[in-house]
Amino acid sequence: RKIGRAKLRRLIDDLYGKAMGYAYPWGQVVERRIFNLVVWETVFDDPLGKLHRIGVGLPEIQRVAEELLLRDPRFTPDRWKPSDMVGEFAVLPGGLHSVFTVASHFTVEPEGRAWLHRALEPDNVVDRIAREVASRYY
Repeated sequence: RKIGRAKLRRLIDDLYGKAMGYAYPWGQVVERRIFNLVVWETVFDDPLGKLHRIGVGLPEIQRVAEELLLRDPRFTPDRWKPSDMVGEFAVLPGGLHSVFTVASHFTVEPEGRAWLHRALEPDNVVDRIAREVASRYY
């Protein structure tokens, strides 16, 4: 059953109404608070746009990200992990529009933020994902 535009708009506002974003040449990081968690979603706008033109989509980028993130001890493929997180943070698979997500319990927000900051540095996680996607699909 389809939902109407007004209902969809309310849903988006509920999810992202108080979100903050950080812009990068490759896309953005969307930060939002959900109950006792801080969630950062990485969104690859530029690579995704290029891939759509050749018939490749977000699931392919997410697969590359998961392959590379499996080496990180903070990564878990369990999408429901945040529901029982207390005093920790985790790196999770991407969602509807994100390549990967960092979810942090509010008590360890600085640690989650520090991991994400390192991941965004040149020649680190995000750059490796972008290079691997480019080598496979461009």
